[in-house]
Amino acid sequence: MYVTVLIDRQTPTPAGTGSSFTPGKGRQCVNLEALILDMMLRIRTPEKSACTGVDITAIGILLVLSELNDLRTEMRQDVAALGDELAGLRRHMNEHLTILRCEMLHRLGTLQQTADQLARRDPADR
Repeated sequence: MYVTVLIDRQTPTPAGTGSSFTPGKGRQCVNLEALILDMMLRIRTPEKSACTGVDITAIGILLVLSELNDLRTEMRQDVAALGDELAGLRRHMNEHLTILRCEMLHRLGTLQQTADQLARRDPADR
């Protein structure tokens, strides 16, 4: 889903942030998704002048571990929701099965009564 919003850019973006938006005054039509992605990139990307290679690697590892934890949490929630859905389906199907059993027993009883009535008739009536 793409949402376009009209924003007022009065202040230029700081130098070295890697922003893909051009600074300027006045109104600009900006894709909200692109704006959010740009902000996420600026937050997650460490400034190269302040970090050494080891720091960047450590930060990268921490980001990957954070993403893995988020994925695990999401998967646990999805599996829990799936378990709830399956439990609801079992209850629903059990209710239908109970109704069908009652109907079948009723029909069987009706058939047995009809068969008994036919068996009791005189052979001359047949």
